[in-house]
Amino acid sequence: MSIVDPFENHPFPVLDIRQEDLVSLDQKREIDFNAVSNYDLPVELMMENAGLNVSRLVSKIIEPGSHVVIGCGKGNNGGGGLVAARRLRGWGYQVSLDLPENPENFRSLPATQLKRTLAFGVRKNRHKAPDLVVDAYFGFNYHRPMDKRYANSVEWINSLDCPVISVDLPSGVSEATEANDLIVKPDAVCVLAAPKTVAFQPEVTGRKFIADLGIPRKAFRDLGIPIGFDFSKGTLFEARLKASSV
Repeated sequence: MSIVDPFENHPFPVLDIRQEDLVSLDQKREIDFNAVSNYDLPVELMMENAGLNVSRLVSKIIEPGSHVVIGCGKGNNGGGGLVAARRLRGWGYQVSLDLPENPENFRSLPATQLKRTLAFGVRKNRHKAPDLVVDAYFGFNYHRPMDKRYANSVEWINSLDCPVISVDLPSGVSEATEANDLIVKPDAVCVLAAPKTVAFQPEVTGRKFIADLGIPRKAFRDLGIPIGFDFSKGTLFEARLKASSV
């Protein structure tokens, strides 16, 4: 986490979030399953939307030519990070990867994204002094304890003084996170599709942004979840949790 707020002079449109808008991780899993099963929305398309929105967040605060390191795990959150790496490289950024996991262990979609990303000229070995880091090691399916390979990367990120953006949730954060657990301390979290309760815990640092993945509002309401934000004016909003009126 950087000392200075990198978003202070780069405002985004604001979305006011109510306490009742927050969803549990189980609810988010149900939303994703419903979107894929009943609305024919492929995971790969949601991954592309996630990576595009992360890229837009990065481009708001640093210019093309800057060095960006994107840390990716083997799952779908890492796949979204790889999409961001490809997008940013295509926009003229210097992009390299931090891959704690052997790419041979990547799941099918992230492995495909990695192949595309490398074809764009993204480097496999991380830059030693990046201008910004994207944390995409784990998504909301993270389970403690953290593998030492990833722990080394998280410690490295937390030692930097450049801006850090986490994808969906900071790595190490889950509903079972304890006070002494190792977690990424980002300047911003690009929360995907729905505001997760865990993303607004006190230990989760930085500004919160909500990104559109293309999930229709009806996919939320099918499950009795009365949200599904209006993204007609844009696909990325800063989310601010309103104090409860009770």
